Amino acid sequence: MYTVSDMLIISLLKKNIKIALVSFIISLIYFIAYYFSLGYMIVTDMGELSIEILKNWTEVIFKSRAIFLWEPIGALALGKVVLLISIPNVILGIFMAGLVFLNLFLAIMLYKLPKMCKIDYKPIGILAILPSFLTGFACCVPTFLISFGSVFASFSLYLIRFRWLFIPLSIIFLIIGYVYSLKKVSVFVK
Repeated sequence: MYTVSDMLIISLLKKNIKIALVSFIISLIYFIAYYFSLGYMIVTDMGELSIEILKNWTEVIFKSRAIFLWEPIGALALGKVVLLISIPNVILGIFMAGLVFLNLFLAIMLYKLPKMCKIDYKPIGILAILPSFLTGFACCVPTFLISFGSVFASFSLYLIRFRWLFIPLSIIFLIIGYVYSLKKVSVFVK
């Protein structure tokens, strides 16, 4: 059974395919950046298509290298790009990319809805930037935390101690941004 918020999102997605497509492409780029930052997407000089799975993949599938980083169970070569296959990391990446998609879609809808509904919505003063700042903060901070957190943590002894915080904080910020944006969009749609 769908909730009211699910129905709202489905309705908005059906009516705004272009915005959904843009949000999907950006979230796909986010997933690629996330997987690349883990070191599981490698660019090589070889140009072959192949897939290899470890014989003992069932033993290693949930073996953790570090917090939120699991062992790869295979490799997929797609021309000059080799993807190390780690099912838990793929699931986590898809989950976060999905949250990025929802945040971006709703942020764009928040920008477009007053114009689409012909509502004269012009907040005045310094508080006028607050909704867009919070939406942008909730959408962009997780991207920076994931991208820079993984990269810097691999180079910095100081940040290694805090690496375990980056992914949970990113997920929390994405969920907060989604809930905030959904509430704002539902005000315009009603």
